[in-house]
Amino acid sequence: GLGRALDAMWHGQFTGASPNGGVLLFVGDDPAPKSSMVPSASEHVLASLDVPVLYPGTVDEVLSMGAHGVALSRASGLWTALKIVASVADGFGTASAAALHGEGIGPLPGARSYVPTVRPPCVPDSVQTEQEIATVRSDVAAEYGRVAGLNRVAVDTDDAWLGIVAAGSVYREVLGALERLALDEAALRRYGVRLMQVGMLHPLEPSSFRAFGRGLSEILVVEEKQPLLEPYLRQALYGTADPPRIVGRCDELDAPLVPGFGVLRSSDLAEIVAARLRRRVPESALRPQ
Repeated sequence: GLGRALDAMWHGQFTGASPNGGVLLFVGDDPAPKSSMVPSASEHVLASLDVPVLYPGTVDEVLSMGAHGVALSRASGLWTALKIVASVADGFGTASAAALHGEGIGPLPGARSYVPTVRPPCVPDSVQTEQEIATVRSDVAAEYGRVAGLNRVAVDTDDAWLGIVAAGSVYREVLGALERLALDEAALRRYGVRLMQVGMLHPLEPSSFRAFGRGLSEILVVEEKQPLLEPYLRQALYGTADPPRIVGRCDELDAPLVPGFGVLRSSDLAEIVAARLRRRVPESALRPQ
């Protein structure tokens, strides 16, 4: 579906979204694949169209991030997407009343004064529209993500040395891997591990990544398929004082680390996470279940 809709979506992005309407795209990804002909991951394609990408990992998050997606589109004038993987679409769960009635956030504090304008895409000033998308609209979208806290630190401690970053359903698999290692939030804090849940894959919102990386020695990025978060983290932390080492698809020796194919399962991630933790965590504390 996404490949066949790209031309319409690109023209729609140049048309824009109304501040009283908004456009929210539901994009299905089948990384296994279970019901598709080939494995899929949509975020790179969506980012190439300057579409903000939100990645829910549960039914509850589909509702809450859906509300944010509409509000983000209204604020920025950009078409916005929810990346929904097969495990979430085919799964079940409970949703809170707050998620059911979520309305995003109001006007952005301190954000530039901007009112999106819907216009025909094929006009002589399309280059000016391109400039507006690349600068004003994308900046507003990133600011929305920062104010709404879409990329959040889930577990923190002042003396953290290792950070783990994941998004959507992969974040849930990371939690499962930590549970297999008998590491709850108290244990993560005790052993100096900081955990980040990314809800907005694109555009890059550097301040949240910089705050997350401050004081860390290493960041492990866990993501499926072609990396997007890993280069974003490198871009955000480049030039900062004493930046942490970033590993993900490969480790510090360029050896393969997190697979870039298939589906990441908690059972597979447990040993990857444990290998990074063993540098400072006693072997006796890592007890695979």
